Amino acid sequence: MATPEIKREYTATPEQEFSETAPQTIPRTAVPDSAEPVARAVPQPVLVPIVSPLQSAPKSQTLQEIETIMAEDLAGIYASLDAPTRSALRVSGEQAALKISILLQSASSQLIKIIKIIRDWLRTIPGISWAFIEQETKVKTGKLLRLTDKHDRYE
Repeated sequence: MATPEIKREYTATPEQEFSETAPQTIPRTAVPDSAEPVARAVPQPVLVPIVSPLQSAPKSQTLQEIETIMAEDLAGIYASLDAPTRSALRVSGEQAALKISILLQSASSQLIKIIKIIRDWLRTIPGISWAFIEQETKVKTGKLLRLTDKHDRYE
Protein backbone atom coordinates (compact mmCIF):
# COMPACT_ATOMS: atom_id res chain seq x y z
CA MET A 1 0.00 0.00 0.00
CA ALA A 2 1.44 3.34 -1.04
CA THR A 3 1.77 6.08 1.49
CA PRO A 4 -0.12 9.25 0.64
CA GLU A 5 2.00 12.19 -0.32
CA ILE A 6 1.75 15.13 2.07
CA LYS A 7 1.82 18.54 0.48
CA ARG A 8 2.97 21.48 2.50
CA GLU A 9 2.24 25.01 1.52
CA TYR A 10 4.38 27.89 2.61
CA THR A 11 2.53 30.84 4.01
CA ALA A 12 4.24 33.98 5.08
CA THR A 13 3.86 35.26 8.58
CA PRO A 14 2.23 38.67 8.97
CA GLU A 15 5.63 40.25 9.68
CA GLN A 16 7.09 38.84 6.46
CA GLU A 17 4.04 39.75 4.45
CA PHE A 18 4.19 43.45 5.27
CA SER A 19 7.92 43.96 5.49
CA GLU A 20 9.61 46.66 3.47
CA THR A 21 11.46 44.11 1.35
CA ALA A 22 8.30 42.26 0.32
CA PRO A 23 7.34 42.92 -3.28
CA GLN A 24 4.26 45.01 -3.92
CA THR A 25 1.48 42.72 -5.16
CA ILE A 26 -1.42 45.15 -5.29
CA PRO A 27 -1.42 47.21 -8.50
CA ARG A 28 -1.97 50.89 -7.99
CA THR A 29 -3.89 53.02 -10.38
CA ALA A 30 -2.88 56.57 -10.96
CA VAL A 31 -5.41 59.24 -10.10
CA PRO A 32 -4.95 62.44 -12.04
CA ASP A 33 -4.43 65.57 -9.95
CA SER A 34 -7.12 67.43 -11.83
CA ALA A 35 -9.80 64.90 -10.95
CA GLU A 36 -12.75 66.49 -9.23
CA PRO A 37 -15.12 64.60 -7.03
CA VAL A 38 -18.13 63.29 -8.90
CA ALA A 39 -21.36 64.89 -7.77
CA ARG A 40 -24.00 62.25 -7.28
CA ALA A 41 -27.67 63.02 -7.29
CA VAL A 42 -29.26 62.15 -4.01
CA PRO A 43 -32.84 60.93 -4.50
CA GLN A 44 -35.33 63.15 -2.75
CA PRO A 45 -38.11 61.47 -0.78
CA VAL A 46 -41.51 61.60 -2.36
CA LEU A 47 -44.16 62.95 -0.03
CA VAL A 48 -47.47 61.20 -0.45
CA PRO A 49 -50.47 62.30 1.59
CA ILE A 50 -51.72 59.52 3.81
CA VAL A 51 -55.42 59.00 3.42
CA SER A 52 -57.14 56.28 5.35
CA PRO A 53 -59.24 54.02 3.15
CA LEU A 54 -61.97 54.44 5.74
CA GLN A 55 -61.99 58.21 5.18
CA SER A 56 -61.72 58.18 1.39
CA ALA A 57 -64.86 56.17 0.59
CA PRO A 58 -68.35 57.03 1.78
CA LYS A 59 -69.64 54.57 4.34
CA SER A 60 -72.43 52.23 3.37
CA GLN A 61 -75.60 52.06 5.40
CA THR A 62 -74.62 48.62 6.70
CA LEU A 63 -71.22 49.88 7.83
CA GLN A 64 -72.84 52.82 9.61
CA GLU A 65 -75.28 50.48 11.37
CA ILE A 66 -72.41 48.21 12.44
CA GLU A 67 -70.52 51.18 13.88
CA THR A 68 -73.67 52.33 15.69
CA ILE A 69 -74.17 48.89 17.24
CA MET A 70 -70.53 48.74 18.30
CA ALA A 71 -70.68 52.20 19.88
CA GLU A 72 -73.84 51.53 21.91
CA ASP A 73 -73.39 51.73 25.70
CA LEU A 74 -69.82 52.99 25.34
CA ALA A 75 -70.46 56.75 25.20
CA GLY A 76 -69.58 57.33 28.87
CA ILE A 77 -66.41 55.26 28.65
CA TYR A 78 -65.42 56.94 25.39
CA ALA A 79 -65.89 60.41 26.89
CA SER A 80 -63.71 59.55 29.89
CA LEU A 81 -60.70 58.54 27.78
CA ASP A 82 -57.85 60.89 26.92
CA ALA A 83 -57.54 62.18 23.34
CA PRO A 84 -54.84 59.76 22.03
CA THR A 85 -56.65 56.73 23.45
CA ARG A 86 -59.95 58.02 22.10
CA SER A 87 -58.57 58.41 18.58
CA ALA A 88 -56.88 54.98 18.72
CA LEU A 89 -60.17 53.42 19.84
CA ARG A 90 -62.07 55.19 17.05
CA VAL A 91 -59.62 54.04 14.37
CA SER A 92 -59.53 50.46 15.63
CA GLY A 93 -63.34 50.52 15.85
CA GLU A 94 -63.63 51.65 12.24
CA GLN A 95 -61.26 48.91 11.15
CA ALA A 96 -63.17 46.33 13.18
CA ALA A 97 -66.48 47.51 11.70
CA LEU A 98 -65.06 47.19 8.18
CA LYS A 99 -63.84 43.64 8.89
CA ILE A 100 -67.23 42.69 10.35
CA SER A 101 -69.01 44.20 7.35
CA ILE A 102 -66.91 42.06 5.00
CA LEU A 103 -67.58 38.94 7.06
CA LEU A 104 -71.32 39.63 7.17
CA GLN A 105 -71.41 39.95 3.39
CA SER A 106 -69.99 36.48 2.91
CA ALA A 107 -72.35 33.62 2.14
CA SER A 108 -72.34 32.36 5.71
CA SER A 109 -71.57 34.66 8.58
CA GLN A 110 -68.41 33.60 10.31
CA LEU A 111 -69.52 33.99 13.89
CA ILE A 112 -66.26 33.05 15.62
CA LYS A 113 -64.27 35.64 13.65
CA ILE A 114 -66.83 38.35 14.38
CA ILE A 115 -66.73 37.56 18.11
CA LYS A 116 -62.91 37.70 18.07
CA ILE A 117 -62.88 41.07 16.26
CA ILE A 118 -65.35 42.65 18.70
CA ARG A 119 -63.56 41.19 21.74
CA ASP A 120 -60.15 42.41 20.50
CA TRP A 121 -61.58 45.85 19.82
CA LEU A 122 -63.12 46.11 23.30
CA ARG A 123 -59.81 45.05 24.87
CA THR A 124 -58.23 48.25 23.54
CA ILE A 125 -60.23 50.17 26.15
CA PRO A 126 -58.04 50.51 29.26
CA GLY A 127 -59.42 49.53 32.66
CA ILE A 128 -62.40 47.50 31.44
CA SER A 129 -63.22 44.26 33.26
CA TRP A 130 -63.19 40.90 31.54
CA ALA A 131 -66.87 40.31 32.39
CA PHE A 132 -67.90 43.60 30.76
CA ILE A 133 -65.94 42.73 27.62
CA GLU A 134 -67.59 39.30 27.36
CA GLN A 135 -71.09 40.69 27.99
CA GLU A 136 -70.70 43.50 25.44
CA THR A 137 -69.21 41.06 22.92
CA LYS A 138 -72.27 38.82 23.29
CA VAL A 139 -74.76 41.69 23.01
CA LYS A 140 -73.08 43.32 20.03
CA THR A 141 -72.65 40.01 18.18
CA GLY A 142 -76.35 39.24 18.64
CA LYS A 143 -77.34 42.66 17.29
CA LEU A 144 -75.02 42.28 14.31
CA LEU A 145 -76.53 38.89 13.46
CA ARG A 146 -80.06 40.37 13.68
CA LEU A 147 -78.85 43.17 11.39
CA THR A 148 -77.71 40.54 8.88
CA ASP A 149 -81.06 38.77 9.08
CA LYS A 150 -82.87 42.07 8.52
CA HIS A 151 -80.83 42.83 5.40
CA ASP A 152 -81.27 39.30 4.06
CA ARG A 153 -85.06 39.64 4.24
CA TYR A 154 -85.12 42.83 2.17
CA GLU A 155 -82.79 41.57 -0.55
